[in-house]
Amino acid sequence: SDTNYAYQCAAKCFLKAGKFDEAMKASEEAKKYTPKIVEEKRPLIVVDDSPAIIIRVKNFLQHLGYDDIQTANTGKAALKLTNKLIQSGQNPILLLDMDLPDITGEVVAKNLLKSKPDISIILITADEKTTPRVTKTIGFGSMAFVQKPFTINELKNALDTAKMSEIK
Repeated sequence: SDTNYAYQCAAKCFLKAGKFDEAMKASEEAKKYTPKIVEEKRPLIVVDDSPAIIIRVKNFLQHLGYDDIQTANTGKAALKLTNKLIQSGQNPILLLDMDLPDITGEVVAKNLLKSKPDISIILITADEKTTPRVTKTIGFGSMAFVQKPFTINELKNALDTAKMSEIK
């Protein structure tokens, strides 16, 4: 709905300004207007070096109704897979771990946002939202944030926020 979109927009602006309390309030308001059915055609890429996390996230996503779920366990693999999908005309949503064995999630996000500023990236990390590298990566244009350990509802809310980026 338009009201949901307005609150999601406000939440993103507050996030970029570093106003986390206001962002959370706007995000909470948006939930009141969120339609429940997921009809998602965009591919999702889960990037994490932990097989256990990948399995958990995939299970959550399948439960939420997503079926095009691809995975990568390094930053380089994530860049390659994402760029391949973008070149084939798709608009993937990335669920990106900050701690990867080769290059960090920050570097992956920065590279992808440079080539596709409107890409939807959800950061997945054990860090607090207020840690410098998280606020910096959100400042680059990452759309949402999920802190480990997370629930299926927290993941759904992050996906709803990320999908707002594609509404023109």
